[in-house]
Amino acid sequence: MAIRGGGFLLDNIEKIILPAVGLICLWLLFAKVIMPPGVQYDGRRFAPGDIDQYIEGQTATLRVNLGSEPKRAKAHQAELARYIGRLDSPVRIETTLWPLTPASGGEDEGDGRQYGVPTPPVISDSRVGHIRAMAYLPTEEVSPGKTYYEVPTEPNDLDLVTVEAKLDVAAVYTGFYDNFAGPAVRTEWRDPCIAQPVFAAVQLQRAQKLEDGGWSDWQDVPRLRIDSMRSMLEVVEHVNDLPRGGMKVRLLQYRDFAVMSDILQPAAYDIASAEEDWFVPSLHSKFLSVLKEQHAQERRAQMEQVREERDRSLDEGRRARREAVESQRTRPASGGTSSEEDVIGGTMGGGGAGRTPAVRERPAAVREREETRPSREEAKETTDDVYTQLAQLFLKGDARLDQRKEPLVFWSHDDTAQPGNTYKYRIRLGVFNPLAGTNKLKAASESYRDKVIIWSDFVEAGTVQIPARLYFFAKDIREATNTVSVEVLRYALGYWHSREYIVESGEVIGRMDEAQGSKEAGEGAAAANVVVPQKVDFRTGAVFVDAVAVDDWTGGKSLRPRNYFDMYYSYDGSDIESMPIRQRFWPGQMQSLYSDIRSTMKQPMQPARPRGTPMQGPTPSYRQEPGTIPSGPGMGPSGSGTGMEPDE
Repeated sequence: MAIRGGGFLLDNIEKIILPAVGLICLWLLFAKVIMPPGVQYDGRRFAPGDIDQYIEGQTATLRVNLGSEPKRAKAHQAELARYIGRLDSPVRIETTLWPLTPASGGEDEGDGRQYGVPTPPVISDSRVGHIRAMAYLPTEEVSPGKTYYEVPTEPNDLDLVTVEAKLDVAAVYTGFYDNFAGPAVRTEWRDPCIAQPVFAAVQLQRAQKLEDGGWSDWQDVPRLRIDSMRSMLEVVEHVNDLPRGGMKVRLLQYRDFAVMSDILQPAAYDIASAEEDWFVPSLHSKFLSVLKEQHAQERRAQMEQVREERDRSLDEGRRARREAVESQRTRPASGGTSSEEDVIGGTMGGGGAGRTPAVRERPAAVREREETRPSREEAKETTDDVYTQLAQLFLKGDARLDQRKEPLVFWSHDDTAQPGNTYKYRIRLGVFNPLAGTNKLKAASESYRDKVIIWSDFVEAGTVQIPARLYFFAKDIREATNTVSVEVLRYALGYWHSREYIVESGEVIGRMDEAQGSKEAGEGAAAANVVVPQKVDFRTGAVFVDAVAVDDWTGGKSLRPRNYFDMYYSYDGSDIESMPIRQRFWPGQMQSLYSDIRSTMKQPMQPARPRGTPMQGPTPSYRQEPGTIPSGPGMGPSGSGTGMEPDE
């Protein structure tokens, strides 16, 4: 209720207070509810979502500074001439103040340093190899928080291609040192922090052979599915695409010894097959030959044992006869009766009673040579020797790469190759460009200003054909019913399995069926830990169309007629293919393939090896779970430490 006669202010007090209160409420609504609250930090105001990013960036910069060498102070320069010049001209005009330009604030600007980019790495002696075996494949996705050694696995078939190459790593270290800290660099510009190379990536590419005989375009091969660092090690080539933290954080991460080892020498799958294991291509062929020779030695040892037992029985028979002769000599001779000694002596010793069999001794020189000569088994290499050679190739935490005399062997894997295809591979290696995104490059190296990686040239490693895991062969025909007997061979869980089907026209060849290969693999299939599939997929996807009689000629210069049947089949109903029926009419390559598979099926099945163990011998030191990689001192040219040790 308004108070009359109290003046204008008292008469209109409610009209003044209500709008003021409304404005205050609107301001509170806008400032405290609609607008996000701000946080004052480091002289700046941040939204709650921005302050975390700002602090994270400061933390990354602090880590880099803590891990780097102390920056040297600039050399003292005499200021006498400048001081005398100021005395001569008491009124000094500073021409550098115009025009005024804002400072960029970058830490790499304004110091005048100029460096050249080191020569790209040079790799050589590239090779490609392929193994097919039963391996422990992960059943869950491998990630940095759950490594291959921590996820559940199951034995399954694997086709693994490995490409290796060699790098003169000491030359790479020397090139970086000469460009950033060597005698040719001005003293105040020398920076040991960037004078050591940091390996960025090993890039593997492949091209697939097409049906017309040509090749597809080169495609990048992804890292193995068991690589827990797969996402972190994705190749970034442009400085603008780098993740948060930029080049310095990238260099800090990749200096870690575990990361460098995963780039240059990534681990392969744990192999479960009893007589196969992973080796670099240059050692895998030696491993197979040593294993073959080892089996041959075992067979020779068995034959030698049989011969020794036979000779022992013969010697026992001779000894018995000799004892009989000796006993006969001690008896009085009876007229007209020839003793057993006379018979044996006349036969073996040239006649004459009382003569014992002559023993022919080897000459002394022959005996001495045979005694001093090493046995065949001692002179041959064993599979343990090949494992030792492989272990010697692996990086060690206390190694000095800048002083390494032998080339460094590095490799990369491909576990995505498909059976039945043919591929060719090429490989290259890259080191980080520590000056990417800065103004410290000389004019001759300006093209590397935005390039994160200094790549070597690609080196082609060769071609590899991945064998199929399924074949079928027309074995016989029943002309009366026009049915064909087809044998299907399927590779499953490390061994070949077979099944024979009688198919009629229009029937699909093969089906899901019981494993029959174990019957031909011997009694070993019933041993403990032998992995045998309960069901084998013998489905070929081919439909038997018809069997047609063929009359042609065979032979070289002397031709002779040949009569047989061809089995016609189709996968899609439009393209029809054919195959001769009965083995003697198959092409030579087809017969050889069939014989090779059937010969492997005669070998007894072996128990699967536990995870992380080689085929025989002690477990090599390189087969260790993450966290047990040995650490050691730095590998830089100056020996001052490089932060290569794994994080605690």
